[in-house]
Order: sequence, then structure tokens, then C-alpha cells
Amino acid sequence: MREREPAAGGRQQLANQLRSLPREYYPAALEAFATWTNGLCRPEARELLKAAPTPSQAARLTRTQLQAALKRAGRKRGIEVEADRVRDVFRAGWARQPPLVEEALGKQMLALLIQLEAACTAADQLAEAVEEAFPQHPDAEILLSFPGLGIQLAARILAEIGDDHTRFADARGLKAYAGSSPITRASGKKSTITRRWVKNDRLNHAGYLMGCEGRTVLPGSTRCRER
Repeated sequence: MREREPAAGGRQQLANQLRSLPREYYPAALEAFATWTNGLCRPEARELLKAAPTPSQAARLTRTQLQAALKRAGRKRGIEVEADRVRDVFRAGWARQPPLVEEALGKQMLALLIQLEAACTAADQLAEAVEEAFPQHPDAEILLSFPGLGIQLAARILAEIGDDHTRFADARGLKAYAGSSPITRASGKKSTITRRWVKNDRLNHAGYLMGCEGRTVLPGSTRCRER
């Protein structure tokens, strides 16, 4: 259960690199995929970038090739409309890098795509394993009863807390371990309350996400902002 978090983190790091690279030479890709959720990291975007890692190659893609790429990525609806829209964006008059620079950056794009594909596959496989294994745990029903906890997030919390029910003497110990309990210091007539810096960071972040998701199921509440 704990292995999925670093796998997802590695995938996000590669995704950030993939978003950053087109700014240097491929503005058409940023524009073409801007309307899609997750943009350049969507399967359709990755498939199109593999077919045309440079703007010059993208401008030469035919309607048939674009539609085939979208189908390979698993798209089922609006294929013709999206293919025409992307084709128009690719063929617009964008600024270009010199051919040799463009070719070099295109090779870098392909290398990133290979790494991202592997990272996505690994993260998805770990997520599937958690979906199968976690509901079988004796504590799964208790954890899933909390607002804001789905299988993946509940599994993360269980992985950090463990299933030894005697590990923490009381709730205060668990709160301190998670970093949700402040530290109070008193000296004479003066007292200060500060945040707890020494904590389990993974559990602390899981608690933050739990609070954000939990707020969406309460009347009048709104989702927390991403940190």
C-alpha cells in the first residue's frame, strides 16, 4: 500500500517535466491539449506526441492519422471533431525553433514519454492491487466509514498507522504522530502554542486530503485548495 505513493510521485514528476518541455519549442501542443483534463498527460495527448514529437511533424499529420491516434488512446466519442480541432491548431502559424534544435527537443520528448508511460503503468497496477487487497483487511470497514476516505486514501492511512491496535496508548498519541496535535509550552505566566514539526509527513498529508474530501460531503462546504 505504501509503494503506490512514491510511484504516483514519480509519475507526477515526469508529468511536470512533460508539461514544461513544450514551452521551449512546441506551443501548438500546449494549445491543442489545453481543453483536455490533465492536458499533456492524457492518453490521447501522449499518443499524439509519440506520433509527432515536433511541431513540424505535427503540422504534417493528416485527419486520418489524428483519428487513428485518438482511437489508439482509447477515445470513444467526438473523435472526428477533436481530430479536426487539433489539426487546425497544429497547422496554425506558430513560432518555431531552428530545425536541429526542434529535432533534439523532440527526441527528449520521446524519452520522457517512454518514462511516463512506464510510470503510469506501474502506478495504475499498484492502484489496482490496493483496490483488490484493502477491502479484505479487518480494519477496512472502519476506515471507509470516515467521510472523505476512499479505498486508496484509507489504504495510505492504514499503511502509516499499522494494524496493531495497542501501538498508541490513546488518541493524543495518534494525533501527535499525525502532526494534528499542537505543542503547548508554558513558562511562568506565559504560554505558547505552536505547530508540531516532528511528525509522520505521509500520514499528515493523508489527513489533509481526508479533510478536503470530507468537506465536500457536508452541506454548505467546499473543497480545499490543492497544496
